[in-house]
Amino acid sequence: MDGDGFDCECVALVVLKRVLNQVRLVAGLMSDPGMPYSHTQSIFFTVVFTIASILEWQGINEFSVSISVLALAFRSYFSWFRVSQQLHTINQIIVGAVVGSIFSILWYISCDAVVLEAFN
Repeated sequence: MDGDGFDCECVALVVLKRVLNQVRLVAGLMSDPGMPYSHTQSIFFTVVFTIASILEWQGINEFSVSISVLALAFRSYFSWFRVSQQLHTINQIIVGAVVGSIFSILWYISCDAVVLEAFN
């Protein structure tokens, strides 16, 4: 079920890139706009979905919170690395992370409401 949500998130990414149409810092690397940063959007979609699943499965405890914090910190570091290398702006990273997280939460809620309800 996560794959369908990821597909919807990718379509939103293409639309947002065309609407926002912000150029990349180094234009020669890729031809598409740099806003929102697609890797950050996709990774935050996956990380937030995974964290929500772990928290529902394990509950809020030391293990689940530690794994969640580590996953977010690890992903945030690599996003920040792209900024430090001047490949993306901080705004491109933030918008990608926020959009990916929002789509993930919406998809998780819809999966929980529709799919799990059908199985019950």
